[in-house]
Amino acid sequence: MKCQTCKTLIEADWLFCPACGEQTFVEAKTSPLAGESPETIEKLRKAITADIAVCRHGAATDESIDAFIKSTDAARFENWRRAAESGWPEAQWLLSRCLGTGTIVSRDPDEAERWCRMATYQGEPLALCDMAARYAAGFGVECDMDMAMRLYRRAADAGLARAQYRLAECCLLGNGTECKMKEAVKWLRAARDGGLPEAEALLAECCIAEGLEILPGQEGVDLLHRTAEAGNAKAAQRLAQCYAHGNGVVCSRLDALIWYRRAIEGYSERPDAQRESITCYMAMAQLGDAEAQYFLAECYANGDGVSQNQEEAVRWYEQAAENGLDKARAHLAEAYVNLADCLVKKDDMDGVSEAFNLLHKAAAMGHGKACLRIAEHYFSGSYVSRDREKALKWLRQGADAGEPFAQFRLGLLYAAGDGLVKDSTEALGWFQRAADAGFAPAQFKLGQYYAMGNETAKDPVRAAQYLAMAAEQGYVRAQSLLGKCYFLGNGVAMNTDAAKGWLLKAAKAGDTIAMDWLKKYFGIEKR
Repeated sequence: MKCQTCKTLIEADWLFCPACGEQTFVEAKTSPLAGESPETIEKLRKAITADIAVCRHGAATDESIDAFIKSTDAARFENWRRAAESGWPEAQWLLSRCLGTGTIVSRDPDEAERWCRMATYQGEPLALCDMAARYAAGFGVECDMDMAMRLYRRAADAGLARAQYRLAECCLLGNGTECKMKEAVKWLRAARDGGLPEAEALLAECCIAEGLEILPGQEGVDLLHRTAEAGNAKAAQRLAQCYAHGNGVVCSRLDALIWYRRAIEGYSERPDAQRESITCYMAMAQLGDAEAQYFLAECYANGDGVSQNQEEAVRWYEQAAENGLDKARAHLAEAYVNLADCLVKKDDMDGVSEAFNLLHKAAAMGHGKACLRIAEHYFSGSYVSRDREKALKWLRQGADAGEPFAQFRLGLLYAAGDGLVKDSTEALGWFQRAADAGFAPAQFKLGQYYAMGNETAKDPVRAAQYLAMAAEQGYVRAQSLLGKCYFLGNGVAMNTDAAKGWLLKAAKAGDTIAMDWLKKYFGIEKR
């Protein structure tokens, strides 16, 4: 036969002419229902029209359609069969579904396809949609996305919401054509208006990905609002962006921050969405939100969700502090010290100069570690002229600010009379302050003092207590000495199991004294 449009020779069962793309129709062999009165035929037509309307409903799914088909009885099936054999396309499609699901009759996929194809020839939208799905999946026919798209488009033009939705999916995925957002949006709007719930969800995803511009007037804003209110974090993020930049809405920093926070709340429930949360925090920080600036500073300082970057940490701490956030001020000095340490490691003189500026800024804020760093440079003469007087000044300033290492080091200088008048009482006081702050070396030093009684009254019990504090923190020398205390019963009840346990920990870390005791008293070789 020939195509009626372009006269190209085509096979009799081709649905479309490959040359011009026009649909070809096979003339339906319709015949009246033999022996039936016009009233009976009209009654039957109304019944089938009602049945097909259930399946054409916008909210109908394959599952709900199959459930409807399977609920039919023998009398209804017989009416569908008689009408299908008389050429009624609606009945042909209903019969094809019965054969496909094995309802009333045995399941017969080939017969199901034959009846569906006959209904397709006559333009039944549901049949067009089913045949399109077959061509898209290559189910029973050779996969042909071009043919699938043509069939979906015919069914979509006829107003079938399911076909409109699937055609939109094809447009978005580039199946059978290049990705066409504009056409996809057109069909999704039609499917949504036809009652298909998932059409609005996919339309919202398009709006999130492409922005409000894809929908006319207030429609995009309203859609994003509905979707965001329903808890969609991406919709809330896109809506926030719109308010931040005035895209489709009146620019509003307040509304932007509100929706960014809503987006973060949504992302917080998803372990895989840390990057999206940080993007929202970044946008909020750029809008001047102090809490977001502080959060970003913490992320950059610790490398949490982003690459560790002390310079960025300082930048955001400073901005948060400038915006009046007290906890940012409290962390800013520490950030200055961390950045200074990074700059010094680069061994670049410009970086070193900047590092000293940062350390002095932190020291001026009363940060003890910054004072200690400056003191260390003056002690060692690294990057500055060695100056013991300045070193001691900065060390004391750090100790007074509560830096445990500075307190411990100052105690050592007093104990040894190194640059200071030897003063055991002063040394003990600084050791005590550092130990109270949880500094393990100071706790160990106090343990030694009380164990030997050289600078203090001998007190084995207090000695064991301080040694235990340091040992619990992993201080190896304290573990070794505490093991001896348990073995000899010095300051603690004698306990060989505890003694062996602490000696083993110290030996594992390489302490040779612990190794010798294990070998001598427990017969354990630990090298």
